[in-house]
Amino acid sequence: MRITHVRSAILLTAAALAAAIPSQGRAQAAGPRGFFVGVGAGLGRTAEPGNDASHISPALHLRAGWAFTPSLSLVVEAGANAIGSLKVVDQSIPDIGPPVPAPRAIKLQTEWVMASLQVGDPATFYVRPGVGVARHAYDKLTPVGNDQMVAGTGFETGLAAGVAAGRQVRLIPGFPLNVEGIAVWTQGEDSTRPRWSTGLQVVHDFHF
Repeated sequence: MRITHVRSAILLTAAALAAAIPSQGRAQAAGPRGFFVGVGAGLGRTAEPGNDASHISPALHLRAGWAFTPSLSLVVEAGANAIGSLKVVDQSIPDIGPPVPAPRAIKLQTEWVMASLQVGDPATFYVRPGVGVARHAYDKLTPVGNDQMVAGTGFETGLAAGVAAGRQVRLIPGFPLNVEGIAVWTQGEDSTRPRWSTGLQVVHDFHF
């Protein structure tokens, strides 16, 4: 009798596994694959700790990628933070020591492009680390005539690395949205220092 129960349990377990494997395959096959394009926006904070400057503003996000499976995608993504921002940093120290530079303006607009690998089920949780290049805007003074300076905007490039993590929500039927938290480090060059761009963004992927 005991042997019969053991055999029955083994047969039921084998049958359940056999039924589960095809169903999992069908679930994965039903997920999105192939080429997709994502468009989104959010709210981000860009900071340049070396100058004690930061700015909170809307952020833009674009991406294009290829989904090998529903849980593995190769993505090329771009973002823009602190668009047009201008932060005045007070560097003056009144009545103490030798003269120091007057307060100056720091532009924090930061743009980046990265190649990323997204891993995880969008319906539950996924992460997307990446590396690439960034462009920093900075306040540039150009000499004009005798003892005259004109303020403008200069740009310089550096390395970028970041990670995004999120999940997909379906508030509107047929229009899933990816809610993501991001953190991107970008390298400075001669006129800017390393910056951090963090924030929350909502992105919709169009699959083709």
